[in-house]
Amino acid sequence: MPYATGSDLDFLGAIFLGPRLGVQDASSSLADDNFQFYVRNGTFGNIKNGQDFTIPAGTRISTINGTTGPVMITTADTLCPAAASSASCSVVSLTSGASGNGAAGVFLQHNFTAYASSAFGSLLVTNNFGVVVGTDAETDTDYRYRINLKLQSPAGNAEANVRLAILSVPGVQDVVFDYQAGTYTAYVYGISPQVAPSLLSMVQAAMDDGMTRCLPPVGATIFARAGASRRLAKAWLRQLELELERKRFVA
Repeated sequence: MPYATGSDLDFLGAIFLGPRLGVQDASSSLADDNFQFYVRNGTFGNIKNGQDFTIPAGTRISTINGTTGPVMITTADTLCPAAASSASCSVVSLTSGASGNGAAGVFLQHNFTAYASSAFGSLLVTNNFGVVVGTDAETDTDYRYRINLKLQSPAGNAEANVRLAILSVPGVQDVVFDYQAGTYTAYVYGISPQVAPSLLSMVQAAMDDGMTRCLPPVGATIFARAGASRRLAKAWLRQLELELERKRFVA
């Protein structure tokens, strides 16, 4: 196992775990309230002669780098009511994998111009959270690590199982556990400086799906914390581990 690579590792992984994680496109759902069209002053009616208007599916949203950076397209029509000043939308990346990801507040341009004051650029767009769910095909190193976690505890809700489920979620960098009487707290560290609320939902869903026959203890709690780099993530996680050890020693 330590020296298996490529197709050989795929063969072993299929036996013990399942296929390696494939490419996943970056996206953000409407429920995230992440990508939003808005006006800086007044309401949408002020830029459309007092009328509602709809931004069609397929509208492009990009960074200041234009088409040389990540580009998102809206996946459904977005209604902008005349009395409102902001409207959320769902998007998916035009490019596959991690290249479609982006930090919070970097998607600031769009190509929609069907409103009265389009010449002044009155309709703005932004993303409130980082986009982190885009992933490239899993590397041999990451795949081997997940296989080893699976082999350590093939069934149940032991730490290896929970860790395996959580680390399979796109956008999760690491996790630390605080064990308590009959339950635990999982501190999930995201790779983006701003974590979308859906990250915790995805983590919980992954845990439930991976351990349907032996669910996490009643009262299990999950927290998320954002991070800008692997180094900062390791520093924060080490600080948390030391604090948890101190609490156990004092108790």
